[in-house]
Amino acid sequence: MSDVRIAIITFCIALAVGFGRARAEDVDAAHARIATAHLKLDYDLTKGRFDLTTSRGEPVLRRARDLVEERGSATSSAEDRCVRKIVHRGERELRVLSHDPSSGLDFETRIDLLPDRAAALVELVITNKSPKPTKIALAEPVHVAINEGGGCFFDASRVLTNGYIYYDSGRLEAFDAAAKTKIDSFWNAAFCSGQVGSGQGRRGLIVGFVDGDRAEGRVRASRDHNDLSKPAGTEFNLAARALFHPNFVLPHGGSVRTGRVLLELSDDPHAALEHYADLCAERRQAKLNPVINGWCSWFVYYGGVSEAEVLKNAQFIAKELKPYGMEWIQIDDGFYRAFGDWEGNERFPNGMKHTADEIRKLGLKPGLWIAPYCISEQSEIATKHPEWLVQDPNGGPQKIEQAHLAQAKYILDVTHPAAQQWLSQQFKTIAQDWGYRFIKTDFVEWTLLAAGQFHDPTVTKSQAYRLGDQLMRDAMGPDAHFLDCGPGNEVVGLIDSMRIGLDRPDDLPKFQLWEQYAGHANSTIPSVAKRYYFHNRTWINDPDHLRTKRLTIPQAQAAATIVALSGGTTISGDKLYELDR
Repeated sequence: MSDVRIAIITFCIALAVGFGRARAEDVDAAHARIATAHLKLDYDLTKGRFDLTTSRGEPVLRRARDLVEERGSATSSAEDRCVRKIVHRGERELRVLSHDPSSGLDFETRIDLLPDRAAALVELVITNKSPKPTKIALAEPVHVAINEGGGCFFDASRVLTNGYIYYDSGRLEAFDAAAKTKIDSFWNAAFCSGQVGSGQGRRGLIVGFVDGDRAEGRVRASRDHNDLSKPAGTEFNLAARALFHPNFVLPHGGSVRTGRVLLELSDDPHAALEHYADLCAERRQAKLNPVINGWCSWFVYYGGVSEAEVLKNAQFIAKELKPYGMEWIQIDDGFYRAFGDWEGNERFPNGMKHTADEIRKLGLKPGLWIAPYCISEQSEIATKHPEWLVQDPNGGPQKIEQAHLAQAKYILDVTHPAAQQWLSQQFKTIAQDWGYRFIKTDFVEWTLLAAGQFHDPTVTKSQAYRLGDQLMRDAMGPDAHFLDCGPGNEVVGLIDSMRIGLDRPDDLPKFQLWEQYAGHANSTIPSVAKRYYFHNRTWINDPDHLRTKRLTIPQAQAAATIVALSGGTTISGDKLYELDR
């Protein structure tokens, strides 16, 4: 072979090897990969999508992307027009920044794989680089869809959802390929494979928002897809949705986070649920005051509570029940002059401080219910400071659209600086001056969380809720017990306990008191079971009052056992001095 031929062959081989290397380098440059001993993640920079698999190569998420609703239209960092780059890559962490030249938005995808378990945390941060403010109603840091060639590949047979507030504690229902179930769960959902008693191993997939300080978290899943000719498989549509507010404004240069979403595979679904709650508590540095054991006026007197009856029950408790651990006397709805005017009415002629002092003289501790965002039309705020109220689009105060809150006509806007000062002073008065060291707040869903717009439009709904609870917590001090009847996931770290079950007044004609504890999907028994993993982690579960007067002896014994076994607040709702000794 001539030297010329050898040179030509060598040159061709070098070109082939060189091109091969270039192609391999191009492929590597287009993909960002991180891994642990449990999971692998591959982010495709050319598509703005990622795949999540187990270390054995089993798919978990395929073709995952984000979704953002800006000014009523959906957009995503997966759009072809977006320019993407890696801003950080470690062994287990990945940060990808995508810029949309059309909208001027930056999307930063943050993904962390946990080292000690098959779990990932995914978050989306949106920054407005355009010269004008824009409206961002919602964002999904995780969005996978069957009709996009992707999905969540977990062979789920059932799902445990979480409800929005105490009267809806969630559902446990079928989620196999034949069920065609659609779920819309608040904050988190637990998917489970296998059947009880089948002898097969049971696995779990937990999907849940760890953070709640800027957005309300929702987990949506379904098995619907466009091509119905294909047989149903294990994959399903999955979206982790962060809701800001329909009128939330992201100013120029401003950023908003969806909060981190946990995706965790486990051979023990219960352990994964508990780990999820632990992460929520750790993120907000939750520290809980002791469990409340006491008595509440609501189930006995409703809005007709009086100083005389409160003290009559307190005297009985001090004599008969204090030796067994009952120590708190909580005055519920009905003591005030008007919503927003929290001084005692004519049934508390000596004032609320006097009642608290008399309770302490008996060796007991006073507690008080309040609806902090409810404002009556005749209150001083409504007449003298209407600008402190949530406004409707026409410039007048937004009205509360709830029949059972007929006297609470308006909503306190906690994003208004003067309203913040007023709220803080109210709680200082109640907790510090009057001396109520157990405070229960209520009606947040129909007031603050129903606000159509805020005085400060750059504040999200969750942010406003957390701001209000922070003001209350700071005013009452760290040692007071704070019981919230709202969606507690948004205020973890500020509250001590949260209502978790059904609230049905027993004066309804067809209501049987036993239904409060059993016989309904949101009664005490199923609610305690469905929300057990939050207890003593994010908050103390409050299964609500124990009322025995209208129960049979076996029912009363069972209800008392249920409440006690919950480990949560133990609050009597009876007229105690009339009970048999």
